[in-house]
Amino acid sequence: MKNNKNFKVFLYTGICLVASILIILLAATFYMMAYTSSSLKSELVDIPLDNDPQSIEEYYVEVKNSMYSELKNLQLTYVALSLNSFESIRDNHYNNMELVFSRYKNSFGEGGRIEYYKVYIDTDKKVINAYDYYEGASKSESGIGDKEITDFDKLKYESYLNDALPDYEKMLKSAEGCNAVVDFINNDISNCCGVSFYCDDLRVYNENFMID
Repeated sequence: MKNNKNFKVFLYTGICLVASILIILLAATFYMMAYTSSSLKSELVDIPLDNDPQSIEEYYVEVKNSMYSELKNLQLTYVALSLNSFESIRDNHYNNMELVFSRYKNSFGEGGRIEYYKVYIDTDKKVINAYDYYEGASKSESGIGDKEITDFDKLKYESYLNDALPDYEKMLKSAEGCNAVVDFINNDISNCCGVSFYCDDLRVYNENFMID
């Protein structure tokens, strides 16, 4: 009888131990899923911009006004300008703009948890034609910057583009398809501008300029 009782105690203890381990493993699994999970929503839109914006700052103001409810708690942390032909590069005329508005939400996630709106603008038509909304771990989206861009006078894309162009102007001019991207980012590591030239979708040149 005593051995039978000891066996029941041993069996009960074993069951409790296994159940506890399973609960811990399930909790850890759910925690890691939440820790790394993210969501991205993309929308095609057609939102006209008022007041005929010309500069980066003017586009920023119009986008903020046009998407006020979505962007009211977010900060501008990244700007990218696309020049879609050699003529656009030569004339310093960007055809599309990308503005990223973001905020750090909390430390729960890989690198912390963030949210952002990435807004795509057709600067020839003066319309917002799409946006992405992201919420999740910041490590997977580290390229968007984490400090607000406030000094628009420093975003003189023409000077950076003109400094980078001479060595590659002949090749870009003769290529069947070429374009350029000028982007600005502000984060804990650097406040800089990047200039990239592409021919037939292959990047042929990239240079970063530190912004004082």
